[in-house]
Amino acid sequence: MTLRTAIAACLLAALTACDQNSTAENPPPTPAVNTTTEAAPAPKPDLPDALPVLDIDGIEALIAESAARDQIVVIDFWATWCVPCVAMFPELHEGLVAMGDDVRAVSITLDAPGKYEQRAIAFLNEHHALKDAYLLVPDTDQQERVVERLGEQWSNLEVPAVFVFGPDGKLAGEFLGPDVKGILETTASLRSQ
Repeated sequence: MTLRTAIAACLLAALTACDQNSTAENPPPTPAVNTTTEAAPAPKPDLPDALPVLDIDGIEALIAESAARDQIVVIDFWATWCVPCVAMFPELHEGLVAMGDDVRAVSITLDAPGKYEQRAIAFLNEHHALKDAYLLVPDTDQQERVVERLGEQWSNLEVPAVFVFGPDGKLAGEFLGPDVKGILETTASLRSQ
């Protein structure tokens, strides 16, 4: 008998000796099964892979569409990397939605398509704001056209930038910076006219 065969035989004997207690008469205990019914985790909402992209023509069409419905439209340009934007968003969006159907709250993110856009989608979903949410066209020339044609004081893509358009489709308020109180007051004033 070779040394290898002897070692293999010893190992086999040791392994079978370790398992002496598990015979058919004395089977190992079976783990307890939890028979209580636990609530299944809530399904994750179906989030879009991407937001619709808007350029100046799309934004102007949105304003005209709202005016045709006699709606005030508040357009919030923001981004997830903008601390004041993220801080003011919940209060602004909730305040606008609470005003009713005659106010349309539109969110346009400047986040880049892809990973950052996904952050924006998750943030918008968390704040129940995906209904009228868009991505600003990522083309620099197109973005400059938005700045040139939309506001009176907006000179670049600084955010937060919020524009309030009356039911007539005309610019009624332009807010460059976090001024939730001013935006909500301007919108409420338009509603009471």
